[in-house]
Amino acid sequence: MKYAFYSVFFTLISFNCLADPTLNKSVSESVGNENEAQNAHLIGITRLEGDAVDDSLNQSRAFGFGVFWDFWDSFSPELGAHVQALTLLQTGTSEQTIYSNDEYRPRSKAELDEAILEVTPGLNLDFRLGAGNQTYFDMPLFFATNVAFPGATEQWSILPRNDATLNLVFTAQEALASDAWLTSQPEPGEQSAPVYTYGSVQLESHPASGIKISGRVGYFKFGQLSAAMAQMGRQDGNSVVGLGGSAARFLYDYSGYDSGLKLSFDLSSRWNLSLLTEWAINNSGPVGANQGYSYHLTPTYRLTPGFKIRAQFLKFRNESDLAPAVFTAKELGHSNRDGYGAGAGFEMEKQGISLDMIWNSANPIGPNPYQTPFQYIQLLFRKNYTIL
Repeated sequence: MKYAFYSVFFTLISFNCLADPTLNKSVSESVGNENEAQNAHLIGITRLEGDAVDDSLNQSRAFGFGVFWDFWDSFSPELGAHVQALTLLQTGTSEQTIYSNDEYRPRSKAELDEAILEVTPGLNLDFRLGAGNQTYFDMPLFFATNVAFPGATEQWSILPRNDATLNLVFTAQEALASDAWLTSQPEPGEQSAPVYTYGSVQLESHPASGIKISGRVGYFKFGQLSAAMAQMGRQDGNSVVGLGGSAARFLYDYSGYDSGLKLSFDLSSRWNLSLLTEWAINNSGPVGANQGYSYHLTPTYRLTPGFKIRAQFLKFRNESDLAPAVFTAKELGHSNRDGYGAGAGFEMEKQGISLDMIWNSANPIGPNPYQTPFQYIQLLFRKNYTIL
């Protein structure tokens, strides 16, 4: 392997995510326990944000106000629902040269980030049906924080997830590889439904109080990707052939393996250190263009029982043909990028207030006329309101 087990991230970043703690949780975890069953919960998270993007082909400044809605309900111990949506209003400026992808310009939108039914029939089985947010799988090299794929996820663990000090978890997903804002009609003879499948084996361990460790190995495959996705991928770092948007085709298929490591340590009553990593390879791509890694370190210090500060450090490499760029994070410049990031913030837990600032810098790995050295800065203020 070209890279030793380096690995992921991911991030506080978000044009579309609020780093909400329920984003990667199952409905049963979010609701808490059986005593709370059949109680609906609704949280509204307001946000003020400023974004700045700089490269030689694109300069954008945006300021916005948004509300992130997080609803979950446990109808019974075996059935629950989870819905997340974002409404966002932005204003600002955007200047572009040859770059036709306008995703960095200020925009107003409504977006569905998750809408699932979760069925837990017993025997440590869990089924998620509907539009599932891909952050559930901790694959930041592949997916931005707002990617939701319609489909089904099946999961089985040898022991109950929350009780075991050592556990083995098997996961499978079958989904449509959809993009929320890329809308286009399929070309004649083109498959109309891009598909995505994933399977993994994960080892989870809670060896002591304040220590959580999990590691996984998985297999991914994309299929029937559209010409519109290929044309966007051309601009965002993928290898694409064919002139014109309707003739665009990915030069390589996307199927291969990924691995991830996730650690959380309470170093003391005040200090916590978390690490998230990912390494992946596309078996269908050429050496030098088919791998990636991401490494994200977050130290957190609790100043008082209700106030904590944090720093974030990110190192990543996402080669041109590891994954379809239409799904990767725009805050990192999508694909064909090597870079790093840093951030700092604080959280007032009792008041539901947080403030984060991040900075990411990335350079193209290989030549691409649509890509130049890239910088992204975001300042994000959030206030949580419990409505139900």
